[in-house]
Amino acid sequence: MKMNYLEHFGLKSDPFRISPDPEYYFSLEQHEVVLNSLNYCILQNEGFCLIVGNPGTGKTLLLRILVREWYRKAKIAYILSPTLTPIEFIKAVLDEFGLNHNGTSKHELLKHLRNYLLKCYDEGEKVMIIVDEAQELPDETLEEIRLLSNFETENEKLLNVILVGQIQLMKRLQSESFKQLYQRITVKAELGPLSEHEMREYMLFRVSKAGRYNLPFDQKALKIIYHYSEGIPRLINVISSRSLMAAFLDGQKQVQKKHVSIAVTDLKLYRPTRSSKKKVILSSFFLVILLGFFGLYYFDVLKLPILGEKKAPPKAEQAINQVEAPRREDDKLTSKVYVKKPYTALKLEPERYALEVEFAKEGNSFILLEKTLKDGIYWCKVSKEEGKEYWLLCEDVIIGKWE
Repeated sequence: MKMNYLEHFGLKSDPFRISPDPEYYFSLEQHEVVLNSLNYCILQNEGFCLIVGNPGTGKTLLLRILVREWYRKAKIAYILSPTLTPIEFIKAVLDEFGLNHNGTSKHELLKHLRNYLLKCYDEGEKVMIIVDEAQELPDETLEEIRLLSNFETENEKLLNVILVGQIQLMKRLQSESFKQLYQRITVKAELGPLSEHEMREYMLFRVSKAGRYNLPFDQKALKIIYHYSEGIPRLINVISSRSLMAAFLDGQKQVQKKHVSIAVTDLKLYRPTRSSKKKVILSSFFLVILLGFFGLYYFDVLKLPILGEKKAPPKAEQAINQVEAPRREDDKLTSKVYVKKPYTALKLEPERYALEVEFAKEGNSFILLEKTLKDGIYWCKVSKEEGKEYWLLCEDVIIGKWE
């Protein structure tokens, strides 16, 4: 029996599937902020929420996490095809709530919806409408959605509306035509790409979910994946999956730079040429000169940070303040660290982009051997009881003592 490429890499399932599976949700700070804001908006019946982001940044997955949290506690209408007229939109909402709509006039449909909302309010149930790909909504339907905010009691809104779409949706709502709707939105959030460090942690998390606790990619391969994906999770998944296949067909156990190159060529992804990079650098150079000439005053008044100034992250400073100097082996007290994040990368070097060699879970403990500050980041050198030594971010651990 031939081995498939997942078995070849010691994987139980495809770690880079592109379907928005909540089981593969990797908690990033920006996502947690958005989820917390949405939950607050729903709990307080704030009315309107807006989430935007480029394709592939995780908007739909975030919605699935939200729905999974609320589906037993609230009535949810999830509209996936927003290119609807106002009447079609209202009918779609009623369908999602499981309501019959025999009336044909908009007045009768809205009356039916309002009666349902009042019933839910009396029973203490939250109600929300989620509109995905909302940038496709016609103008007249967006205006109808604004009017839905008029469904309220003397004290609070009867309905929460969450609009989710691409970046242009935010710009569209900021226009004069939709000024009234935009002013009613209490939560506005934009999902951005991952940093290179976040991408590595994201990939390691997904690989661990699939049964492997280190990345089958070398450092050069990871850098190329980040370059072509630009930190977009969906592109990271597609490139990584194709790269694994290329390495498998090449009979290699680790993905190398050449395998990623094969993948991106097959996917026909664009990479900036060296000449275009030079143009960008020259343009940036002249822009900096102009900013320096015309904006020096404002930098001084506003006390903006100087380019290149390195400051330790606040979390790292807080963590390092708790660090006791490592004790000698014959000392009674020894510093010990406990992992406080669900998944933390262990590295062989104290470098932000050094290759992760293993994955520690929340609650795992290590002996603290050394602490150091490098490029504005505090690193802890730790060891396992069997003597293996690693580096990890001090901000990812709680430092205590044990006897």
